[in-house]
Amino acid sequence: IKKALRGVKVEVTHRGSVRRKYRVSGLTSQPTREFPVDENSTMKSVVEYFQEMYGFTIQYTHLPCLQVGNQKKANYLPMEEACKIVGGQRYTKRLNEKQITALLKVTC
Repeated sequence: IKKALRGVKVEVTHRGSVRRKYRVSGLTSQPTREFPVDENSTMKSVVEYFQEMYGFTIQYTHLPCLQVGNQKKANYLPMEEACKIVGGQRYTKRLNEKQITALLKVTC
């Protein structure tokens, strides 16, 4: 999953009318409920951070976070609820046989 998502553009949905776009650079190895965030020298989980900052309750706390931005200043977004994939992007990686067959059935 990490390999497939790397480089994909996502748009945040948790900030109301602000629709900032990011490029995915990776996934966290820990689930959202356990992944620590340093907010003003206070460690808290991504779940706690989103609840306090945005009043946003994360339901799927067992999923990892998307790492967006660069390695020096990375941001972490809950995978399922706080972002969506931006449409119209090309998928440049090689498809497997099952994917090719499904694509041909739809297009032919």
